[in-house]
Amino acid sequence: MNKEDLVPGGCYVIKDSYFKRIRDPYLMKNRKTGPRPNVFLFIDLTDDLGVFAPLSTKKDKYDLIVKRLEAQLSKETDLDKREEISNKLLGLIPSSINGIDGYILLQNMYPINLKYVSRPYLDNKGTIEMLTPNEIDKVINQAKRVCKLLENGFKFMKTQPNYKKIKNIMISQNKISL
Repeated sequence: MNKEDLVPGGCYVIKDSYFKRIRDPYLMKNRKTGPRPNVFLFIDLTDDLGVFAPLSTKKDKYDLIVKRLEAQLSKETDLDKREEISNKLLGLIPSSINGIDGYILLQNMYPINLKYVSRPYLDNKGTIEMLTPNEIDKVINQAKRVCKLLENGFKFMKTQPNYKKIKNIMISQNKISL
C-alpha cells in the first residue's frame, strides 16, 4: 500500500511475508484462523516507515495488567520507579473494534516497510468501526511517546518485539530496494 492510502487510526492486515522476514519471536503474528488487525499510527518521516500496533481482544488479560500497574503506581514512592510504571501504562490503550472491547498494544508496536501492508482490516460485513478523531489524536500522541521509549531501549515487558532491530532491518531493506 502507499502511505497516501493509509488512514491514521485505521486497521490493516500485515502480510505474512513481513513476519517471515523479521522472525522476531515476540511479534504478534497473524493467527491461523485469520489475520490480526493492526492499527496504523503514523509514518516515521526520518526513515519513511509506517508504525503499527497490534490489537488484542483479550480485554480481561490486559485489564488485570493495567489494574496491577495502577496498584503498583499508587504505592510506589521512588520517582524513578513511578516513572517506569507510568511508562508501562502508556503501552496499553483500551479500545473497541466493531463493538468488541480490547486493547491497542503500543508496547508491541513495530516499524514496517509499507509494501508489507496487505489491505484494510474489515469485518464480515466489509466495514470497520474503530476510533473517533479525538481518540486517534490521543493514540498517535501516546504512540509517539512510546516510540521514543522503545528507541531508547525501554522494556515494557520481557516478551516485547525488538523495535530497534526491526527498524534497522526495514531501513536496510528500503536502501536495497531503491
